[in-house]
Amino acid sequence: MSQQESYDITISSVTGTKTIQFRLRRRLLMLIGALVAAVLLALLFGLISLGRLTHQAAQGRALRAENAEYRRQLVRLGELEDRIRLLDQARRDLLRVAGVELPAEEETESASGIDALAAASTTYRQAAPDSLTSESELTEIQDHIRRLPLEGPITRRFGRIRGAGIYHTGIDVAADTGADILAPGEGVVSFVGHDETFGQVLVVSHTAQLETMYGHASKILVRIGDSVALGQPIAEVGNTGRSSAPHLHFEVHWRGKAIDPAVVLERYRPVAESVETS
Repeated sequence: MSQQESYDITISSVTGTKTIQFRLRRRLLMLIGALVAAVLLALLFGLISLGRLTHQAAQGRALRAENAEYRRQLVRLGELEDRIRLLDQARRDLLRVAGVELPAEEETESASGIDALAAASTTYRQAAPDSLTSESELTEIQDHIRRLPLEGPITRRFGRIRGAGIYHTGIDVAADTGADILAPGEGVVSFVGHDETFGQVLVVSHTAQLETMYGHASKILVRIGDSVALGQPIAEVGNTGRSSAPHLHFEVHWRGKAIDPAVVLERYRPVAESVETS
């Protein structure tokens, strides 16, 4: 029994006054059916792939947020270790003043403790300009950090806080609440959250090795995963966390270590000249 080679199709209006007739070959109908099936399959695979990419992107953002939180916790642990060393050293000094003889092992620990206190915290070590591996590293950092995130007087610089036994791992820039904090270079937002010390915190990853952190914000204007451009407002100055007045706490992290932002921004004379000894 032979198959029909073509089909006659008639389309009539409701009133029957107009009629359209045309003939479609069987092979053409099969081709149209195959094309429709291919398009539907492509759409199905596209939706599946989009779902997988969306899931992977969400997992990546969650991991970046988790890593940033771990880093903040490590900073606090390092600061606590410094405080414990200071208190222990003060205890030994008081015992010596009182004429109490310390055991030999404590005397040895005391000598090594003084050296430890001269170093930076466990997590972030102080990085003066000459502590970078090479001049090319500083140049690479400056290629990505190309401006100040906020104009204003520097009220505290990078370095050990006298009498506290901890490092101030950034610079503080005073400004009015609500002043715009601008991205110093292109990057991707890797952390947004709240910290007991720094209040509302934002971290931007500029490269795999370079990050900047912004603390005490009153408002965060971006979300994790957002791309930011040079000069883009990313947050607003605030007084959140442990802060006595509105200001920005700004840090630069290179290979997991805090480095002096004033060194990175040495081309900006106002930073170098306005930093006060804390």
